[in-house]
Amino acid sequence: MEDSFKSCLSGLSLQGRHIAIDGKALRRTIPMGKKKALVNMVNVWVAELGLSFGQQQVESKSNEIDAIPKLLDQVDCQGSIITIDAIGCQKGIVEKIIAKQAAC
Repeated sequence: MEDSFKSCLSGLSLQGRHIAIDGKALRRTIPMGKKKALVNMVNVWVAELGLSFGQQQVESKSNEIDAIPKLLDQVDCQGSIITIDAIGCQKGIVEKIIAKQAAC
């Protein structure tokens, strides 16, 4: 199913679009009596198209800072404007965005 979805997206360009990167905790993965979700994801959302162009699961014992660069490797964001919340304001993440010829 993932391959089919990626095939559908391959014809759409992200160039010059606004890309929002944000972390999400998946509902219904919170164990009974606990406060934190078992599954956390980082998502690339393009509101103009109403589509998610990529997701990366946050590894256990990690955070979004480690998942965002992996997600950026999956997306062609040349010429796009990327917005991200404060956790993404890391030197390595900004350098990767610039190297991909996008703006943040």
